[in-house]
Amino acid sequence: DCSSLTSVTIPDSVTTIGDWAFYYCSSLTSVVIGNSVITIGEEAFYNTGYYNDKNNWENDVLYIGKHLITAKTSISGEYAIKEGTLCIANSAFSGCHYLTSIEIPDCVTSVGNSAFHNCSSLTSVVIPDSVTTIGNIAFFGCNNLTKATIPTLAIPYMPKINLQTVVITSGDAIGEQAFYNCRSLTSVVISDSVTTIGIRAFLNCNNLTSIEIPETVTTIGGGAFGYCSSLTSIEIPDSVTTIGDSAFSYCSRLTSITVGENNEAYKSIDGNLYTKDGTMLIQYAVSKTATEFVIPDGVTTIGEYAFRDCSSLTSVTIPDSVTTIGYVAFYNCSSLTSITFEGTVAEWNAIEKGNYWNGDVPATEVVCKDGVVTF
Repeated sequence: DCSSLTSVTIPDSVTTIGDWAFYYCSSLTSVVIGNSVITIGEEAFYNTGYYNDKNNWENDVLYIGKHLITAKTSISGEYAIKEGTLCIANSAFSGCHYLTSIEIPDCVTSVGNSAFHNCSSLTSVVIPDSVTTIGNIAFFGCNNLTKATIPTLAIPYMPKINLQTVVITSGDAIGEQAFYNCRSLTSVVISDSVTTIGIRAFLNCNNLTSIEIPETVTTIGGGAFGYCSSLTSIEIPDSVTTIGDSAFSYCSRLTSITVGENNEAYKSIDGNLYTKDGTMLIQYAVSKTATEFVIPDGVTTIGEYAFRDCSSLTSVTIPDSVTTIGYVAFYNCSSLTSITFEGTVAEWNAIEKGNYWNGDVPATEVVCKDGVVTF
């Protein structure tokens, strides 16, 4: 509302222009924005003299120098962003319901918050490797967006999207919750530059049927593939050194976890995941059809969620080496009627047990070698 302001020059030292910064500066007709600006807030130049001058609009899109400020909601079909553009402002294409495809040149480095919010006809998008930042909910409400090609450095939180295919092209990390709740996602291709799959990165992607983890990955975050109920198998390469808690919990169709033979941190025994030294059973492949399972001698820790929702097991034998049973380790093992512990009652009572380790399990006792412990 600074009605007397007629011109502004923003220097290269500035990286951010806030929401509504020059909103309703009705006399502002001359604007120069430095090339270091990577974020332009929502309606930062709305109803300025520059905004209201129709000569400044190019086919219903407003640029200021190398920055794309906004597009009219009437824009339709395919749109190619102008070569040389560095920054797409917050909410730039928000509500462009008839925009079907967008061509982003490899000069663009940032895409703002809500940039394509509610572009309901957008079906696919290719984000070039030059883009290092995509703002929050940039594609929120793009209900027909089924395919995205995107560098990992730029992956935003992507709710309310029906993504089916994702191709991750570059970068070293898939961020926390990057594809959380993308329930239509069936296929992911991960660049061999990626070293980290973040915490809950694919949580609740319950139509994801397969995932190929490249040999470059060293870290799989906690809950990374939790609730991926269509995953039937997973292969962990030699390069992985860290797997977070419950990385594969609630994967109700998982029948096999395999680990590269030369992996120095983890191993697989009969399709189940253990630490390399065999002291921790991390994850039992809960969709196995076996009704009985004997936990190997030497296991000291049964991990959190390790057997959760395993409906086929009727009998489990726990060795006397076990000292810790994790949180909800056997929760909802709906057929588990028999639990045997190979140690004494005193040793059983000394085991550290997480909350609800046996929640909703039909078994009511543990049979030890010198007696029975009831729950």
